[in-house]
Amino acid sequence: MGSLMYVVLLALCLTVSAQQCLPDFERIDCLPETGASEQACLARGCTWCESGADGLDVPSCYLPESYGYKIDGDVETTPKGFRLTLKRNTNISYFGDDAETLNFEAEFQSNTRLRIKITDGTPRFEVPVEIGAASGGNANPLYEVQTSNNPVFSFKVVRKSTGAVLFDTSLGGLTFSNQFLQIATRLPTKNLYGIGENEQHSFRHKFDQYYTWPLYTRDQPPNSNDNMYSVHPRYTVLENDGSAHGVVIMNSNAQEFITIPSPSLLYRTIGGILDIYFFFGPTPENVVEQYTEAVGRTPLPPYWSLGFHLSRIGYGELERMIAAVNRTAAARIPQDVQFGDSEIMERQLDFTIGPAFKDLPAYVQELKSKGIKFIPIQLRDPYGQKLPVIFQIIPSNPLGNGGIF
Repeated sequence: MGSLMYVVLLALCLTVSAQQCLPDFERIDCLPETGASEQACLARGCTWCESGADGLDVPSCYLPESYGYKIDGDVETTPKGFRLTLKRNTNISYFGDDAETLNFEAEFQSNTRLRIKITDGTPRFEVPVEIGAASGGNANPLYEVQTSNNPVFSFKVVRKSTGAVLFDTSLGGLTFSNQFLQIATRLPTKNLYGIGENEQHSFRHKFDQYYTWPLYTRDQPPNSNDNMYSVHPRYTVLENDGSAHGVVIMNSNAQEFITIPSPSLLYRTIGGILDIYFFFGPTPENVVEQYTEAVGRTPLPPYWSLGFHLSRIGYGELERMIAAVNRTAAARIPQDVQFGDSEIMERQLDFTIGPAFKDLPAYVQELKSKGIKFIPIQLRDPYGQKLPVIFQIIPSNPLGNGGIF
């Protein structure tokens, strides 16, 4: 009888322990660095609970629900919205230097545009993109912003017409330190599109496990979810009734999005501020129109840029480039543009020509006589330093970097 009672009590204890664990897809990773262990997790003050979902990258070490900030003081009304002061509510720190006080501001820029800005009150880099004024006024916004302080501060962005919650940070994890910023949101559906540039096998994102999508403009070909040439921290969601909204996070530091099956979205970056713009459509076309009203309309490209381009690296010498152009013409394939990659340069320095391409100027003139443009790829500045990758919402040159001859 005593042994039976022990087994029953043990089972009850295990059941209670299991109930204390957050569900797999409600977890915000508290130990994102490599080499996570239960000892390191508990030392940081986080919660450790093994996941039963193998192969889904569910974190076993996650933040407690009490992690984050609390509203401090009263709501301050502003001409276009409201402002709050937030106080840190935890001793857990990812990498140190956490801000003890944050400023939260909601600005109703128009009926279809909302800006949420979270800063620590110190001078920090903000993306120098001029945002255009919104049209239509803000007397009848399609949305409302709700805040909560239980168990910690969170906010929701709600579509008034349907009550759909479009952005909901009650998932937790708000972090604002010197070099690590993080915010998470529940999504209304799994119909998530965007977040580039990276390789995705479908337009709609997958939500069958935790997926990480890093953004840091690396010069590398498509390879799984590795980040690629450009950074577009922007996404669009189709809601259950077919309405659409878009979200843009204005940040040019290294950053990443993590899709969570619940469905939710976790955003991290290593600098700047949390500067989030919402566009409420309600159609996908309206979202794009509102977005380009803010950042600038896409310029009309020159007619020839819509033609046939031949671009590659690996010619090695001018003669092989010429042979490729000639083969293209022999196959009666139209060609409007020929590219020259970094191999045409002396030690990959812009505005130089290497020995293997010493006759390139004359060949460019020959191409021009045939109506073919030539574009050298721009890689380095005249002093041999790698050019900094600059956040760019829309390309000023539809063909990317480089001059056109």
